[in-house]
Amino acid sequence: MNKTLNRLIRRKLTVLAILASSTLTNAAVDVTTDIATDTTWSLANSPYTLKDYIFVTSGATLTIEPGVTIYADEGTTTEAPALIITQGSKIDANGTAAKPIIFTSSLEKTQVLTKEDKGKWGGLVILGKAKINANKQGSGDGTNTTPMVWEVEGLPTAYIYGSGTISAANRTYGGSDDTDNSGVLRYVSIRHGGAIIGANNELNGLTLGGVGSGTTIEYIDVYANKDDGIEFFGGTVNAKYLSVCFVGDDSFDIDDGYKGHLQYLFTVQDSSSNCAFEWDGASESDDKGYTADGALEYSYPFISNVTAIGAGATTTGSSSKGLDIRDNAGGIMFNSIFTEFPETMLKIEKTATTKGTVNAATGSAGSQALLETNLLGFKGVMFYNAGDGNTDAGVVNDSSDAAAVSPLVFDAANKNLSSTDPKLLDDDSNDTYALVLPFPGAGSPALSDYATVSDTSYITQTTYKGAFADATPSSNWMAGWTAYSDLHPNTYFYYTPTSTTSSSTSSAGRIFGMSLRGNISDLPVAGGMTIDGTGTVKVLIRVKGPSMSGVSGSITDPKITITKLNTTTNAYDAYLTVDSATDHADTAANYSDRGTGNPKEPHAVVDLSAGTYGVRVTDAAGGTGHTNVEFYIVE
Repeated sequence: MNKTLNRLIRRKLTVLAILASSTLTNAAVDVTTDIATDTTWSLANSPYTLKDYIFVTSGATLTIEPGVTIYADEGTTTEAPALIITQGSKIDANGTAAKPIIFTSSLEKTQVLTKEDKGKWGGLVILGKAKINANKQGSGDGTNTTPMVWEVEGLPTAYIYGSGTISAANRTYGGSDDTDNSGVLRYVSIRHGGAIIGANNELNGLTLGGVGSGTTIEYIDVYANKDDGIEFFGGTVNAKYLSVCFVGDDSFDIDDGYKGHLQYLFTVQDSSSNCAFEWDGASESDDKGYTADGALEYSYPFISNVTAIGAGATTTGSSSKGLDIRDNAGGIMFNSIFTEFPETMLKIEKTATTKGTVNAATGSAGSQALLETNLLGFKGVMFYNAGDGNTDAGVVNDSSDAAAVSPLVFDAANKNLSSTDPKLLDDDSNDTYALVLPFPGAGSPALSDYATVSDTSYITQTTYKGAFADATPSSNWMAGWTAYSDLHPNTYFYYTPTSTTSSSTSSAGRIFGMSLRGNISDLPVAGGMTIDGTGTVKVLIRVKGPSMSGVSGSITDPKITITKLNTTTNAYDAYLTVDSATDHADTAANYSDRGTGNPKEPHAVVDLSAGTYGVRVTDAAGGTGHTNVEFYIVE
């Protein structure tokens, strides 16, 4: 038995476990004061805990090593700890897929948070010196200065515990240096933030105020934020690989003349979300940005390869919509997918001629005027299944002048589509276990007839639409480090191949990808895997509970349910259930290795053909607690 088990362990593909006992982590380093000199937060001393508003000032660089976790104390209605990188200072948070840098609430030290746990702390703020075109935030216009500067929302004038006031300089963003460098963010996951500290005064998951193009922003994850996911207040920063899931307002928010480049953006929303994109041009009272310092009077982002999934087209009581383009917003979007929004898909504002850019030829003003003059446009974008229907008119139904907007958006040369299903493997975010597979399936029209990108200085030309080329591990840039994909309980996100043809010379199947979760509460632990190939593969699936020594609150009577995706009906069919009375599920070989004294740790040895399988673990007696699910190849 030991020989067999050792051989299995050597072939073990993955084991993911959540060990919630605080005795397994280092003692937290409390961060209570501002950082005015170069400082490193090391993995050896992780985790760190933000106890107040923490500002990086005086040109200092805060370096955060890969794998570090930063907690923040829970916010209140008037205050919420946050980390702010001020103008002239830098952050060097250069994580990896294997060791992401995680910002989250201190509540996660002792409990499992779900997507419903929003607004538990502040957020991450970076303030730079690049150009902005407006300074109206809240009531009244600020004084126009050259260059234009303003103070970021969501920050108070006083510390929570520290003495003295927070200076205006530490809240200021904007300037004249479009190439300003505020440092590096790479493989950073920001979870459960966005505490509201007053009316219309809250922090986003990631706030970028006047951040310049010298800054590196790649592989960013925002999960369950109370306000917006990522907001760009002007600036020129470019960014790739951005994931925003289940936020309480807009996934991406563009303001104050932002004109950077963005590529590979994914968002999935729930019924509490607002827009996938709130896309504004200027917050001046006349919607026209201040241009004396060379800024544009409108925004002009350059965006490509978005996959945006709403709360479900039939979801009631939701304001989730695709794009709300207003206040003199311009820009261009290429090769993207918008689907499952209960409200409108694309709303473009036409303003009075006293507000926004004016098109003298038509008398239109604002974002519609920018659309008419090719300063706003969409090319290779698929819109499908929203509350207003799958027609050209339905997609733009809520626009101020839908009759004029529709033929401009859906001119054949633009290659935009209103009634073509992108055939994502699963595009409905309303599934019981929050399953979303946002990859184009075999034969998806998202894999053809793409638009040619007009500027490849930062954007890469792709031969597909949306954030993912397919479901292979090399294309799924979210896997393994985002909260949604691989690290958070009660949601799952796993690979599914676009065909059952193996790339291997062998016809034998192989495990293609999987993900697991570790705490059973109101929902079961949910895992998934995909088998590729033309043959079968013998897989041992076993679950641990009572034998998890050192883990407080482990499950006592685990039960495995395995289901298989029916590609005809796109639903999971019952396949196999294994409980404490069953040693194994394969009569050809009895791998009864659960161990003496642990009779309630079942497993299954199954011959699996090509396909996608779901694995759920519950407690047979209805209990809750931690569990560990393991997959092995059995030779």
